[in-house]
Amino acid sequence: GSLSGRTDYYERCVGMIKAGTGPCEIHFKGNVNKESLLQALPHYDVLLHPTLGENFGHSIVEALHLGLPVLISDHSPWTDVEASHAGWALPLSNTSAFADKLAAIYAMGEEWSELSAGAIQYARRTFDRSQTAQRYRGAYG
Repeated sequence: GSLSGRTDYYERCVGMIKAGTGPCEIHFKGNVNKESLLQALPHYDVLLHPTLGENFGHSIVEALHLGLPVLISDHSPWTDVEASHAGWALPLSNTSAFADKLAAIYAMGEEWSELSAGAIQYARRTFDRSQTAQRYRGAYG
């Protein structure tokens, strides 16, 4: 998209952030280099990634490897994260489900540690080369 389109989108996001209510704070970080991002991600509670579509989803994979549970749309190959206690893959048509999960994550105690461990286990089990290639071919081949 054009720079103007990106600016308009950013301004819409800022407007929604400012209009928001509830106990959560939202901070727009802008562009973050990969090294800084990989150091920062483990300090967060969840990767919120309600994508319109992913053919792989590298940011999802990186978050899981770092023990960060994911809250993603069901438009990626990693829709089984909930069954593995690594996060949730929800339909984009149900925005209230995303809000409900964010509220539940905010209220978690020890459950979050279980999700973090589930994310790491899911990543180790799922993303070895042969399994990832086979799964990718099965989803998009």
